[in-house]
Amino acid sequence: AQVEPLLLFKAQHDKQCQKWVQAQMSKMSIREKVGQLFIYTLAPDESKANMKLLAKVVKKYKIGGLLFSGGDVYSQANVTNAAQYMSQIPIMVMCDGEWGLAMRLRGTPSFPINMTLGCIQDDRLIYEYGREMARQCRYMGIQCNFAPDADVNINPKNPVINSRSFGENAIR
Repeated sequence: AQVEPLLLFKAQHDKQCQKWVQAQMSKMSIREKVGQLFIYTLAPDESKANMKLLAKVVKKYKIGGLLFSGGDVYSQANVTNAAQYMSQIPIMVMCDGEWGLAMRLRGTPSFPINMTLGCIQDDRLIYEYGREMARQCRYMGIQCNFAPDADVNINPKNPVINSRSFGENAIR
């Protein structure tokens, strides 16, 4: 049986949450609602040009999310805070941190790559790894990490997947 995620269950059964969402949606134009469907990829760079671009995508296009591509912890925190301050609706912040935030953010702890994790037989260690990743994401204001991925290393000539995969066997 499929289990409904706790966050979804709470959101659907929390009257105050539903009221807030409906109030926000009723104030938005169709263009703004469409903008909420878009995720913009941005470097966490505090340069004048990048901050101007950030203001444009947040204020003009009303984007729903930001996907940070790399940089350092302090700049990402500052750019995230600036984006949230500029937006009337909270922006979903995402990353692609398959082997931890260090994959994208300098100054964060490094973790083993997925192929190494795929060798671990103790599920408790994998669970604790996931908990720590979630803690770090939350600390950085990241609500969604596009990891772990489900790539299977079946083509030895593919340099992209390789060790980013948990292994060669889709069924473990």
